[in-house]
Amino acid sequence: TPEGFHSEVVAEVTKFNKCLEIRSFKQCCHARPINRIQLSVGIYICYVNDWASVFGENFLAVTLEEYHSEPVETLLNIYKHIGLKEPNVDALNEFLQNSETCNTMDIVKKEQFGEMLEKTRKLLDEFYKPYNTELADYFGESKFLF
Repeated sequence: TPEGFHSEVVAEVTKFNKCLEIRSFKQCCHARPINRIQLSVGIYICYVNDWASVFGENFLAVTLEEYHSEPVETLLNIYKHIGLKEPNVDALNEFLQNSETCNTMDIVKKEQFGEMLEKTRKLLDEFYKPYNTELADYFGESKFLF
């Protein structure tokens, strides 16, 4: 239920913040939760820092919203960024239209669990805000301020 989800989110936010009191940010991000709420998975700046330490600064950051609104253009940018030959645009378009690449989980979750409570959304927004701000600063792009 939306109320049950809210309770789980409150518990996980509390747990993560308590973790920060005794462990490093990185340790808290990489700690695996026991239940289905995985807040740290959405703290992208933690993982970007890890990836940068291994792969350097050559990142192409793409939001899910970008991919869903412009899938062909987004994939073409990714191909170009990693140095792959550009695929046939018509074939790529056909593949995308015939595949299940659209995010249907939101629809399934809403049907199964109901809409998220406004207080839950506010709590999550407040929890992620400093990390999203840091991510936006890292990439110099405001698109991460969601």
